[in-house]
Amino acid sequence: MSWAIFESRIRRTQAEMQGLGIDLFVAGASSNLFYLTGYPPRGDERLLALVLPREGEPFFIANLLYRLQVERLPVKEQLYWADGQDPYGLLKSAVEARGFKTGKVALEASLPARFALAIQQALKGSSFLLGDALTENQRLIKDESELSAIRRASAGADEALRAVLKRGRAWIGETERAFSDALTAEMRALGLEAYGALIAVGAGAAEPHHRTGETKIEDGSCLLADFGGRVEGYCSDITRTVHFGKPCPEFERVYGIVLEAHLRAEAAARPGGILGEVDDAAREYIAGQGYGEAFTHRLGHGIGLDVHEGPSAVRGEKTVIRPGMVFSNEPGIYLPGRFGVRIENLLAIGQSGAEALNRFPRELVVIG
Repeated sequence: MSWAIFESRIRRTQAEMQGLGIDLFVAGASSNLFYLTGYPPRGDERLLALVLPREGEPFFIANLLYRLQVERLPVKEQLYWADGQDPYGLLKSAVEARGFKTGKVALEASLPARFALAIQQALKGSSFLLGDALTENQRLIKDESELSAIRRASAGADEALRAVLKRGRAWIGETERAFSDALTAEMRALGLEAYGALIAVGAGAAEPHHRTGETKIEDGSCLLADFGGRVEGYCSDITRTVHFGKPCPEFERVYGIVLEAHLRAEAAARPGGILGEVDDAAREYIAGQGYGEAFTHRLGHGIGLDVHEGPSAVRGEKTVIRPGMVFSNEPGIYLPGRFGVRIENLLAIGQSGAEALNRFPRELVVIG
């Protein structure tokens, strides 16, 4: 991306600070820092941060180890410290020398406590609050370059799942972990940065956040795969539930209910609508079919540079749906000790409705 894009994002963040009366914003190595400067969201025990005043030019503070990376960033003023020096004293003196106000300081929510507490100590007398609201409104609406990256990440995830499932019944006897490893390898081969896969077999699929392990894939069992990868920092997220061998009648019924709920939610996801009502569309249908208590989580979450971003598609959420928003549509029914079904697509909101970003079939895939 060009420097102009990052500079525009920084100026919009300063406008948010002006409106909220925030004097200073400190963002560490995170998705917010990537959004504002292009620096990858990876850090270590050394302070590395963007210091953004409400008025005036920001500066970047980093250890000398990272000078070559930081010099390329669209922040003209950069301060470096060496191991053994005090970065917090440097931050304090830099803020004072520039006359930046520090009455109200926003710290990024993901800033580690070892950094946040030291900054609070250095800027005594300031009041502190979480600062993610400063970028949340910007990040909520994706531009065309961001949407393109999410589309490519979604297409890659679809292709990876197709490739892995081509092994068909050869998966019987293999473990959840082996299936996860195969998905990860396929995504990397396609150029995606894989961030992990939740693979759950049989009764494990009734645990919405199952921990992938050594459970073996068996004939007559379902397999739930929830996974994704990144392209240019932007995430995909997809879930499909397939079945090895002929499923029982209740599994087929439950799958059909989840699919219909998924389609109803997609139809409700239109610009000008209310995000909580998208959840309602799926939840009310599932409840009407007698499985309301088995749908135990929100319908979906925002996505972008982070797999989970706000706001959520959850009952009671009043956010108005706007073009450029991207969020997941993932209703599920979970029957403890038996099986679970979840179907997830990403939805990108356009001028006239929702675009489903995943193309892998949503209808039940029976293997063998």
